[in-house]
Amino acid sequence: MSQNTHNTSVRYIHLDDQLPKEIHRLYDEMVEQALIVVFQRDQSTAKQEVTELRARFAGASQGTLNMLLHENPVNLAADIVGATNEALMSEPLISRIKSFNATERPVFEAKADVVVASLA
Repeated sequence: MSQNTHNTSVRYIHLDDQLPKEIHRLYDEMVEQALIVVFQRDQSTAKQEVTELRARFAGASQGTLNMLLHENPVNLAADIVGATNEALMSEPLISRIKSFNATERPVFEAKADVVVASLA
């Protein structure tokens, strides 16, 4: 019985080591895409802005970094560009947000499902 518990713990540690890195990479791509689709940043600017965001969290604990994954990528992109709540609730951003949520977000969620399944 204790050996099964040990094996489960080893598997949990393995997932804990592997999963966040890949999921964080996918999440960063999703934030980049939100910057491009919603806020019309070019790809290199969006990538640089996400890199700068990650640099701000460079010394954060893994738990803090994992909490970042719970933030809506559009909200995080809005924070990066300094968009107000009022701007997010008006055109043209509201249409772009709807488009992002309908077309881009499901692609990234499907990729995340594949990553999680591959580690299980």
